[in-house]
Amino acid sequence: MGRSFWKEQILFHNHQINMKSFIYIPLIVFVLFFARCKKDYLISPIPNGVPAIIVKDSNGNNLLNPEYENAFDVKSIRIYYIRDGKEKLQVNNIKDNMYFYNITNYNNQYIIEIYIDFSAKQTTTLIKWNEYDTDTLICNIKKGGLITKILFNNELEWEDPSGRNRPYFTIIK
Repeated sequence: MGRSFWKEQILFHNHQINMKSFIYIPLIVFVLFFARCKKDYLISPIPNGVPAIIVKDSNGNNLLNPEYENAFDVKSIRIYYIRDGKEKLQVNNIKDNMYFYNITNYNNQYIIEIYIDFSAKQTTTLIKWNEYDTDTLICNIKKGGLITKILFNNELEWEDPSGRNRPYFTIIK
């Protein structure tokens, strides 16, 4: 093995190191840049950012249970955000929960999960159960998207100053 063989090996090896450095340096810079960014806007962590509501009638029947004859027609429920004093229907044509709510069976109870507005520290969301019945959720949200208080039709329904627990309550219609 001549001297030129080893010289080529050393140059080839150095070239590999430089190519690896070329790939990793931008990646490291990218990670460090975003690790240092501080986000001041509100985000919605799951599960805290999704209030869960059990809806019952005065006899204790779950109005979201599809087997109950007087249950709400879940296809008629609509969610509106109040922004600048105006109602804005929330529609998402991409997801299954296109009207910003989800009804699920949780602990043998049908609940509605409401995807609320996180655009401010206090937001108002309307739940239109049908064309005649509307309820109001006013949510206080602290930095990080944690819900700390919910007023349901202007009555305190749920509160957790830490914002660590999921909003979960029952209403009687």
